[in-house]
Amino acid sequence: MKNRPVSSYPYPALVICVTPKALRPPAIAAMLGCTAFFVEEAWRNGSLKYKVVGDARVSTVEQIDEWFAKIPEQSGAMRGRGMYRRGED
Repeated sequence: MKNRPVSSYPYPALVICVTPKALRPPAIAAMLGCTAFFVEEAWRNGSLKYKVVGDARVSTVEQIDEWFAKIPEQSGAMRGRGMYRRGED
């Protein structure tokens, strides 16, 4: 076994894939491309359900999928925000 490249050893590769059951706001935000604050606002206004596990609020993947499906699709230009919104009122 001397001078053999590591990739030539006859060991099978083991890949472990774990699908999460529930996620906290930073992970939900990363999954959906939004902010954690947006997720927390959805919890507060009741549009996204959550469970308390230990001392942490989490949403299950199913709850997230259902909530995301209810967000309406849009197209076209978005309204100006921030400094670009000046003078629109």
